Amino acid sequence: MPDTIQLSDLDGSSGSALNGITFDAFSGEAVSFAGDINGDGFDDIVIGAYFADINGTSSGRAFVVFGTGEGFGASFNLSNLDGDNGFIIDGVSAFDELGRAVSSAGDINGDGFDDILVSAANSQTDGAFSGRAYVLFGSDSGFSPSFNLSNLNGDNGFTIIGINDLDAIGWSVSNAGDVNDDGVDDIIIGTLGGDTPNGDTGAAYVIFGNESGFGATVSLGSLNGSNGFAIYGVNNGDFAGTAVSSAGDVNGDGVDDLIIGAQTADPGGRDGAGEAYVVFGSASGFSSSFNLSSLNGSNGFTIIGEAAGDQAGYSVSGVGDINGDGFDDLVIGANSADTGGNSNSGAVYIVFGSDQDFGATIDLGDLNGSNGFKLEGINSSDFVGQRVAAAGDVNGDGYDDVIFSATGADPNGSLSGQSYLLFGSPDGFDAVINLADLDDIGGITFNGGNIFDISGADVAGAGDVNGDGYDDLLIGARLADGEQEDSGVTYVIYGNAAFGNEGVTLMGTSGADALTGAELFDSLSGGDGEDTLIGLAGNDTLSGGRGSDTLDGGEGNDVLFGGTQADRLDGGAGNDSLLGGNGNDTVEGGSGSDTLSGSIGDDSLNGGSQGDRLFGDSGADTLNGGGGSDRVDYLIGDDAILVDLETGEATGGFADGDVLISIESLFGGKGDDTLRALEAGSRLNGAGGDDIVTGRSGDDLLAGGNGNDVVTGGAGNDLMNGNRGDDTLDGGAGDDTLRGSAGADTFIFSEGTGDDIVLDFRANDLLDLSNTTTDFTTLADVQAAATETEAGLLIDLGGGDSVLLSGASITSLTDDNLAL
Repeated sequence: MPDTIQLSDLDGSSGSALNGITFDAFSGEAVSFAGDINGDGFDDIVIGAYFADINGTSSGRAFVVFGTGEGFGASFNLSNLDGDNGFIIDGVSAFDELGRAVSSAGDINGDGFDDILVSAANSQTDGAFSGRAYVLFGSDSGFSPSFNLSNLNGDNGFTIIGINDLDAIGWSVSNAGDVNDDGVDDIIIGTLGGDTPNGDTGAAYVIFGNESGFGATVSLGSLNGSNGFAIYGVNNGDFAGTAVSSAGDVNGDGVDDLIIGAQTADPGGRDGAGEAYVVFGSASGFSSSFNLSSLNGSNGFTIIGEAAGDQAGYSVSGVGDINGDGFDDLVIGANSADTGGNSNSGAVYIVFGSDQDFGATIDLGDLNGSNGFKLEGINSSDFVGQRVAAAGDVNGDGYDDVIFSATGADPNGSLSGQSYLLFGSPDGFDAVINLADLDDIGGITFNGGNIFDISGADVAGAGDVNGDGYDDLLIGARLADGEQEDSGVTYVIYGNAAFGNEGVTLMGTSGADALTGAELFDSLSGGDGEDTLIGLAGNDTLSGGRGSDTLDGGEGNDVLFGGTQADRLDGGAGNDSLLGGNGNDTVEGGSGSDTLSGSIGDDSLNGGSQGDRLFGDSGADTLNGGGGSDRVDYLIGDDAILVDLETGEATGGFADGDVLISIESLFGGKGDDTLRALEAGSRLNGAGGDDIVTGRSGDDLLAGGNGNDVVTGGAGNDLMNGNRGDDTLDGGAGDDTLRGSAGADTFIFSEGTGDDIVLDFRANDLLDLSNTTTDFTTLADVQAAATETEAGLLIDLGGGDSVLLSGASITSLTDDNLAL
């Protein structure tokens, strides 16, 4: 793999160009990983085009593109999004600038699907440029080609409303991780110049995730510490909140932290040196507001720009663990820094996480290689650090990588732009590194295609959009020519074991070839004939092609494709991805946590010694998980299936004729499925359709998925979630925890039900108490048996049974809530 990649050379196998639609729309000005919002097993992406004139001048739009194992070809026009491959979100009104910032929201409502966050920072609905942001919930029930934001109703997402004129909330947005340690993802929203009690300092707002759901709107003015909190900047004109991100767990306390940029802050008299602030997450919660001036080392710390005019904090991000010490690290962009005598060349700083005391402040000029390091731009006006982001593990070496951009660089003409990928490493880094030496320390440079493309307008890790086991990258070029002139292009670059780990590339002939790798990161392709491919050590990519081939990945995290006819695939040691292809294949995961798919044909899949994921595709397959906790997915099927993990029965759709052995976890498809657990306990998820999900005597984790599902626990202490739809949940015997989630749900409690908890009982839900030991006949009977506690309403059902309605009170129960 070359040390420099021309974005214009992406050919569909190495990456793709996603073309913006309309003239001067700035598609790619904002790009982000979206998680897996449609539940198909592939990570998705979201792209902002805030200058698009759809519902008036600069109303803006955003594009959600679903990941796919088939890739996107060398180029893909975003006008072809049709609901099956993604969808378009249009801004509501002129000058809203929808898509100014985009991000994954994590799973903010706890339904098992990732959600997305899109801002309209100039929305004037709630005051001049007060701004809005929108959360759209993920779902496997499908999306139409376009999404109307006016239809957000709390069940499919919600609208976030700003507070003050000119706040421009949503100038930056990000998933925040789980900062209050309640088990649900949170989000953070930054402003351009938010007014606070401290003046025009800038602000950011954290909204806590909530498995009990959200209303149609959330006002940032209503955050009270229990549902989220406000973060206030320090001084007038600091612009705190123009960049926000999750920081991961920087201090190793097990709770996610936050990082916030204030690019024009003046620390120690250094005008415009900039600051960034790390706020530690806390399981003990937060008050309604947090002043960044209160950071003291125990609750977080302030990062101080190195020199006047640097604008440190112009961009910020958590980057995972790039040095392999077990602590998450930070990246801070200072796009206006002068380095090596070059004006505005820019700089990027990496600050290492640690469980040692940070103190109240860290001066970026004090980074010495052991606590972090500095990356310097090459030429004047490169503006390195314009954008920074976590890249994931792009080359599969087990260390997180970081991507950042230099929009002013001129590799292929003025302002063509450049982006840099720095590989993580346990071998340490020098205190100061010039990007001209990036090849020597391990990294890749990506050059924009043409003059004025401004590639690197935004950069991001994409997750694994093509399902090959490697994290991918996104680079936005807001003025590149897509479907129209200056419509903007977003480049997807596929991760690859060869990035920074070049091995051999061997191509077979039409005959029976024997190809062996070089114990590096090799690419072997058999072509026609009955070939034997052996990867040896390293993260290898092996493709059999036509013929009945034998593929052995050896050590390392390998990707194996069988191709046509009956192939034999063995992943060997490591976390491997194996796809049999056409034919009756034998697929062996080996040791490690592997992903196995037989594809078409009657295949035999054997997971190996650790927890593996097996896909039950077409054909009568034998799916043997082996050791560890293993999962079988039928997510791509539309037909109703019946799978019983205890008896081994499998009928209907892609499950028809399958044999399941040593499988502990099962996900259904889009049809009306019937899933049954092991006696020892299982994890079951119905996914799409109206499903029947049934536990047995073990402690089960049961979810209905989308649709109107029936979820029954059986014996054991079960965790149950109806997810979306109007679901019926019956815990059975044992002390069970039930969550209905969205929809009008029915909770059934009978004699012998045990001591159960309902986490999210709502006004439109129903308690079926018709078969309890106590013979309830009226609402008054139930109220008489109920006690209000700090945790909620505890109802004595008689016979030693009870149910706790978390957060409920006696007055919240009505006749409409009861079936007696």
